[in-house]
Amino acid sequence: MFTEKEEQNERVPLLKKSYILREENSVFQAEYLAIFKALERFLEQPHQSITLASDSLYSLESLASPYTKSWSVMRNKILVNNIINSGKTVSFHWVKAHVGLEGNEMADSLARFAFKYPAPYVSIPTPKSWFKYSARKKAISDRQTSWDASLKGGQDLHFPAHLNSILTGHGPFSNYFQRFKIKNPSPCRCGYANPDSDHFLFACPLLDSSRPRCLKRPNPNKPHLLSDHRKALTTSAVVVKLA
Repeated sequence: MFTEKEEQNERVPLLKKSYILREENSVFQAEYLAIFKALERFLEQPHQSITLASDSLYSLESLASPYTKSWSVMRNKILVNNIINSGKTVSFHWVKAHVGLEGNEMADSLARFAFKYPAPYVSIPTPKSWFKYSARKKAISDRQTSWDASLKGGQDLHFPAHLNSILTGHGPFSNYFQRFKIKNPSPCRCGYANPDSDHFLFACPLLDSSRPRCLKRPNPNKPHLLSDHRKALTTSAVVVKLA
C-alpha cells in the first residue's frame, strides 16, 4: 500500500507484508487475502479514498459479480460495504503483471520473500477445488495400485491399425461409411448388404476357413473376442482387405 506525501508529492509505502497460506489453499485465495489485508488496513487509516490495483483480473471480476458465493470473495465484499458505510470510497483497477509497475513488482518480491524467510501463517478455509483434486488423485492412485497388483491386468497389448479397426468397427466397412455419410452402402463380396466388422468376424462365408482358428468358439450365436493375438493379426488383415 502507498500513501501520498503532500509536501513532496511522492508515494510512500504504507504497508508491506508477507503471509503464508497452507498448501491446500489456491492462488486465487492468496489474491483475495492480499486484497482483504489492504482494505482492512485502509479502514484503520484516516485517508478517505483508496485505489486498489491488482494483476488478477479473475479476482476483480469475482468481486464485481453478484453471483459469486466463495467465502474469500464474500468476506471482501462485506469489508468493502463497511468501508463505504464509513463514508470512504474504494475503486479497483486491473494492471498488467511483470511490466515494471512499482507496486506490482514489490508484491512479487514479497511473495518470493515469504518462501525464503519466516512469515506469519494465515488460516483460511480449504477450497472445494482442493477436495475434488485430492479425491481424484487418490482414486487414480488406488486404481493404479489395484491394477499393478492384479493377476489379470498389467499387460499392455499394442494393436496395429487394421486390428484396431476390426475391434472398434471404425474401419473401411460399408456400414461405417454409411453411418457417417461418407459414401453410399455397398455389399460384401459374399453378397451381404451393408456389412460391418461383426459380419466379417462372425458371419462372412469367405472367412469360414480362418474363423475357427482365431475365435474361442466358432459359434455365431455366442461370438467371443479373438483368442490369439498373433492369429488375429492375420485374420484382421484379410478382413480389411475383403472390406
